[in-house]
Amino acid sequence: RNAGTYSKVKVTNWNDCISQCCKFQECNVAYWIHHTCLHIKCLSDEMCKPTKIDSDDSDDDILYLQVRYIDSQPTSLYLDDSGINTCSETLTCPKNEQCEKVQVRPDLERNLCLCKENYRRINGVCRQYVSNIRSCHLHDVDACNENEECMKSNVRSKYGYCRCKLGFIRTDKDVCIREEQESRKLISRNKSSSTSAFSVSPQFIVNAGDDQTLILPTTGETVIRGRVLFQSNKSEISIQDLSKVNGNFVLKWSFKPSSNTEAPIFDQTNELLKIKRFKDSGVYEFELKLFDKEFLDHVIAIDTVKIMVLTTLTTTLPFLLTVRSPEFIYLPQSVVYLYANVSSDRKTKYEWKYMEDGPIIPTMEGTDTSQLILHDLRPGNYTFRIHVYDDIGNEQSKLIQIIVDGVPVCAKSIKHKQVVFWPSSETILDGTPSILESFTQCKWTLIEYNGKFGDSSEDIQIIQPQSLKTSVYNLHIGQYKFQLELITKDKKYTSKDYVNVIVYAQNGQPPKIQILTKQRVNILNNLIVIDASKTEADYGIASWKWTRTAESPATGRFINNSDASPIAILTQLHVGLYTFVLHVTDDRSQLSSKSVNITVEPLDENGKNLFQIRFQTQNNVLFTEQMLNNLLTKLDAFLSDLQPQLNLTVLSVDDDQLLLKTSGTNGVASRPQLVVNHLRPKVKLINKLLTNIKILNIDTYLCVYDCSGHGKCDRKTKQCHCDKYYMENWYKKQFQYIPNCGNSKLKNINTSNSDEMTDQDEETLYNKPLLTSSSNSPAISKTFLSKVSSKLPLSIAVQDSNGSPMVVAADRRNEQDQAQSNSATDNSVA
Repeated sequence: RNAGTYSKVKVTNWNDCISQCCKFQECNVAYWIHHTCLHIKCLSDEMCKPTKIDSDDSDDDILYLQVRYIDSQPTSLYLDDSGINTCSETLTCPKNEQCEKVQVRPDLERNLCLCKENYRRINGVCRQYVSNIRSCHLHDVDACNENEECMKSNVRSKYGYCRCKLGFIRTDKDVCIREEQESRKLISRNKSSSTSAFSVSPQFIVNAGDDQTLILPTTGETVIRGRVLFQSNKSEISIQDLSKVNGNFVLKWSFKPSSNTEAPIFDQTNELLKIKRFKDSGVYEFELKLFDKEFLDHVIAIDTVKIMVLTTLTTTLPFLLTVRSPEFIYLPQSVVYLYANVSSDRKTKYEWKYMEDGPIIPTMEGTDTSQLILHDLRPGNYTFRIHVYDDIGNEQSKLIQIIVDGVPVCAKSIKHKQVVFWPSSETILDGTPSILESFTQCKWTLIEYNGKFGDSSEDIQIIQPQSLKTSVYNLHIGQYKFQLELITKDKKYTSKDYVNVIVYAQNGQPPKIQILTKQRVNILNNLIVIDASKTEADYGIASWKWTRTAESPATGRFINNSDASPIAILTQLHVGLYTFVLHVTDDRSQLSSKSVNITVEPLDENGKNLFQIRFQTQNNVLFTEQMLNNLLTKLDAFLSDLQPQLNLTVLSVDDDQLLLKTSGTNGVASRPQLVVNHLRPKVKLINKLLTNIKILNIDTYLCVYDCSGHGKCDRKTKQCHCDKYYMENWYKKQFQYIPNCGNSKLKNINTSNSDEMTDQDEETLYNKPLLTSSSNSPAISKTFLSKVSSKLPLSIAVQDSNGSPMVVAADRRNEQDQAQSNSATDNSVA
């Protein structure tokens, strides 16, 4: 009842019950009672253990078999694939876990971190698993011994089992001690196996730094910093973190004595080596060791650094070594180069060495030159050492680390499509551009013929299928598909590429072009599709090319390089007649051409229902969908008091303007002039509510003004071009936003000294017929202008009786000059 969940399985015998449990990955126990098969999914292994039945009235036909433990079966991962490898050559597993290759599915393997032997995953952590341990009550703090804790067997249970705390392990004496103590006991019992005991801990290497050259006398201390690195991925671990891994790990610097130099005065602070001073010139060599302080004879890692000290009398300066190499390498690559540069004119020798820390030993060329050439790299981390020395004893060395990823082989053909014309029956398959490592197997095979998979054409003959470049004979009319496959020597990596070979007959016709498109479109349709995908070709189509004639408008652009595809897509078209020509070339270089005319028409009467908004984004940033939605929301709010439930529709969006239409709930379009007149006074308020965008102008899309019946309105500028003898009413245009040409004819007027200006004179003046005065009456002009200027200083635009424009400045300070100027013309002045 408390063991877990069970399900009844309809089988007739015990053997079938076991077999079904083996197939069902969540089945831990098969149980047979009263001729019924039960599959039990256990909450824990302890809860599923069989117990003795006290009563004797039960049937003898009771069978029990534990098919699998809860946490020990990798196959349970079939039900929950994490989708990634949790460990690799460079990614280590947590404590008490090891990297194992697991068959996640029948067709998929993954590298996963699983608990080590005698460990189980409990609450997400791998703990030591020991059966037959004491049970405990969760609320009884004294139920377990020292370094133990009570862990419940399932989420609903009040009872559990006493298990060792994290970091502790149970010994044969049933006592929980620290894991480090147990490891030391193992080492002390068998020092000969100390190396294997240390392998349980993460493997480390040390780096003593680059070699240095100093010149006497040295100033101050010489400080060298050593580093501890993970052997797996060469990443550095700090001394503090190293002590957490193993508190007994110690870094120690030491001097390697030689016959030519005496040990200098130095001390050590953790990983830092501080050398007080050097007495004499020479080569000083120091060692950096990592070991366990309880077992000083067991060195975990070691590295050396050399310091060359020269006197001031030395005339020859030491050289400087620099190395150029890529830090990350992504395969496939045929070769990888490492360069060593030495700033010296003396004879120099080079020694390249691989530190053998990567997954394989790569092929190296030029190990005694300044350029190291690497072949046959596999994914992983590699370390190389370059040692350089000259003919007078100077020497330096450096470590170079590279990280390699990717696939080492890549199949690649020169041509993926080849054409053969019957009666020719042969062709060449060339895969020489492929990238492969040493001892890679290559193979050409026919995998498809006329849509049938497999080697269905028995007459085909591939001369050298194991060569990158080979010849194929006995081809017939039809389509072939060949495969080039590369397989590494260990069969761990493969790569494939394909070549299509088409054999045509000789009597094929040029392509027959068929074009589908709308030949008359509206200017609002700023995206036009011309479809020629129904074009037929006996030899297959090699290329497509769309062009336009010289007489077509220059506006309009192909998008997404569609001018080289069967379906051309154009945008940014303007009003006019476009002629597009399609050139199609088949595989036999036969050319066919066909043209199509597309007329882009201006808006019809429906254009009178549209209005446009010119805008500018802040700092000319891209106009985004969020900006558009924000603008439409504000416009809806300000149009609600003009007409409730007014629908706002966007017809087109350009870089700096919108084209819109409004309509009521009945679908009838609203007059754009009403919308424009309603929104114009509110532009400043709308701009305050907008961010990153500013409205410049709101106007009707088409010019809806009649120019007072005395002119024509320009479609683009919305300005009136007035007839002769008519001009625009300035006040009406500036304050009422109505382009116009007035409604006046030329008439002679007489003014007198009794004429007076009123507060309405500005408007009254422009509503009267155009004024004219005789050129021989300077006094009249002077009197009239003096009265105008006494009220307002104005610059008045006028025209003479011939229609020529003039400007009269009505300023009292210049009234005498104006009178003289007016009297200087032979024509009457309006």
